[in-house]
Amino acid sequence: MTARLARWLGNGCHVHVKLYVCKYTHYTGENPNVGQLTIPALNFGMLMGWQSPMTPILQSPTGPAPEPISDETISWMAAITFMPPIFCGFMVGDLADRWGRKITTLLTALMLVLSWTITLFSLRPWALISSRAVAGLACAGCYVVIPLYLKEIASDNIRGALGSLFILSQNLGYLVVYVAGDLLSFDTVLWLCTAVPAIFLVAFIAMPETPVFLVKQGKIKEARAALAWLRNTTTDDKDLEEAIQQLEREEEYARSMKKATWKSI
Repeated sequence: MTARLARWLGNGCHVHVKLYVCKYTHYTGENPNVGQLTIPALNFGMLMGWQSPMTPILQSPTGPAPEPISDETISWMAAITFMPPIFCGFMVGDLADRWGRKITTLLTALMLVLSWTITLFSLRPWALISSRAVAGLACAGCYVVIPLYLKEIASDNIRGALGSLFILSQNLGYLVVYVAGDLLSFDTVLWLCTAVPAIFLVAFIAMPETPVFLVKQGKIKEARAALAWLRNTTTDDKDLEEAIQQLEREEEYARSMKKATWKSI
């Protein structure tokens, strides 16, 4: 009995270890560049948190602004960021379907860079408010196209982790700018906040379009190459071919569904 039990436990342990190694290997096969997609959320968190430590400096008579910023301007800066997404959120989704997820993500990063650049060159009330309005356009992109991009390029076993990391990155952005605002000068913080999306903008050019969008466009060869890059494998991988076929079936099903209209809403 003891010998049987030992053999049974040994077989059971062998099976569990084998399954774990398979899953771990699949996980490490993901291209590490996928993680950079959380950087826009990090920078948007920095943008939202920047106003809190910088308001006393902007309102100081000896601050960097040409004149002390009024409470009314500060209120507009806080409020206007969330106005553009109300009207532009659906437009970002439409752009992602027309131009692709990659181009729309690049535009989102460009809006973040433009927002910080306006603040770099002018601290007058109109510039500060305009900067936050442009940031509102980036907000729409951050919460529409980037989660979509993450969902379409991540494998099943890390999709949830990346989604959680997206929200965590925004909260981390708050923390970074609070700490930086206490330790660094006003100008240094601004340059730091501008550098983050600028570096992402350059680095993201190397990222591929999502396989899902490429399949929608009928670009099967490009979709296979993009998926191979994302999975760190070759285009002749059997698992890769199965994944492409699954995407084609999902696209056929999506096209067979009736499209929603404004009338149905």
